[in-house]
Amino acid sequence: MAGRLGGDREELLSAANFARNASYTSCSSSFWKKMEPNFAPVNMEIIAYLKQLVKTIEDDQRCLSQMLCLQSDAPTML
Repeated sequence: MAGRLGGDREELLSAANFARNASYTSCSSSFWKKMEPNFAPVNMEIIAYLKQLVKTIEDDQRCLSQMLCLQSDAPTML
């Protein structure tokens, strides 16, 4: 029975390696190599960075909006 388990393990390992290599070779074009980072797993550090980026953009938009409103309220000089 021990030989059978070892053989099953080897067969499973071989199938996993084949699937991994087939996936790599089938998606090896330059397009997919450029796209791969877009499908990478997202970790908590990236989420925190993106939240901060959104907050910064919202703050910038608010500030710009206030500046534009102040300029439109200012008297025009002719």
